Amino acid sequence: MSCRKASYIIEKREVSKLSLWEKLSLKFHLMICDLCRRYESDSKILGKILKSLHKHESHAHLSSTDKEEMKRKLASF
Repeated sequence: MSCRKASYIIEKREVSKLSLWEKLSLKFHLMICDLCRRYESDSKILGKILKSLHKHESHAHLSSTDKEEMKRKLASF
């Protein structure tokens, strides 16, 4: 398996279920490829960060004053 294919499967795993063949192929590739193991680790960290940001984003709201200020600035363009 190429590193490109491995990185694709690593990302795919975050959004859908992998086939048995994909799981096994990825496992064997990760056993021999340090760069892809590092990519997998970084991908997991990034996924956690993005989930955390999304969670906080849904609670973030602009105040009425901030909204009016944005409208005023947009109108001046």
